[in-house]
Amino acid sequence: MKSENTLKRLLLLLSFALFFSPVFAGDSEKISFTKKEIAFFKWNYFKKDGKKCDIFIPKVLHIDGDDNLYFLYLNDLVYVVSANGKKVKTIDWGNNGGLAVVDENGNLYSQIIGKKGEGVGFILTKPDGSKIEYKNIPLSSVKNGIAYDSSKQKSITITDEDDKPERLPAHLHWAGNSYDCAYTIFTDKLNAHLKKINRHIDQDKIQINYNTKDGSRPPSSILGVSDECDTYIFVPYQGWTPGEPWSEADVMVFSPRGQKIAEIPLELDYFSKQTFDKDVLINIHGDVFQMWGSKEGVHITEWVKNN
Repeated sequence: MKSENTLKRLLLLLSFALFFSPVFAGDSEKISFTKKEIAFFKWNYFKKDGKKCDIFIPKVLHIDGDDNLYFLYLNDLVYVVSANGKKVKTIDWGNNGGLAVVDENGNLYSQIIGKKGEGVGFILTKPDGSKIEYKNIPLSSVKNGIAYDSSKQKSITITDEDDKPERLPAHLHWAGNSYDCAYTIFTDKLNAHLKKINRHIDQDKIQINYNTKDGSRPPSSILGVSDECDTYIFVPYQGWTPGEPWSEADVMVFSPRGQKIAEIPLELDYFSKQTFDKDVLINIHGDVFQMWGSKEGVHITEWVKNN
């Protein structure tokens, strides 16, 4: 009887450990990705009023909580590509300015400068194309249905998400810079995000130090952290002269312990031989998306994380 109780206690402790420490499972193991093309648009695909547009490569890719992808073309149309790439729709942008944010529910946000005395605000465009204008609120960020101004003094509830888990990567704050090839990510905001999915990372910060292939210190940037607490960093290998073709650009992936567990080679644009972090993003699952231009048109490529 005593041995039976001991066994039950051991099983209980084991289940507790597995449930509350999932982010470190396989921490030292490499992860892999499968590359696939989601969508392709020939240059003559981009038309409005029956007229063919000149070649103009979109430079900023956005994602919503269902992995639908968004990009703005010539300040005229927002293209929306479904997660499987089989459905494409457009939203008339009406020259609202740049597409600043897309939230979990597919609402689109653009900053505007109001008339004299009105200050800076933003326009909210809903998935059905209807628009609402908010004046005197300089948009800073949108998190789980709430839009915040740049001074964090005001907030507007766009959709009531309550305490539902976020469907986009957590908002973070970090220290360090790419020229030292080192970042320190503080986990307070990350744990607030993870709490809603019964996860927790048992450390105050994630410390990342890395070496580049050629010994350079390129201006890298953090793309985000997945719900598995893996950190994704965009690392370009640039030339010394502005406009000089790059040799390559990669996404490096690091575990919560700061170990490099994957490296994804990105595509370079056919015309500029470059790519930028605004062309690349991740979802909460750790899949990577990139928009890039070839001689024939615009591609959207996904690197799906293998389970």
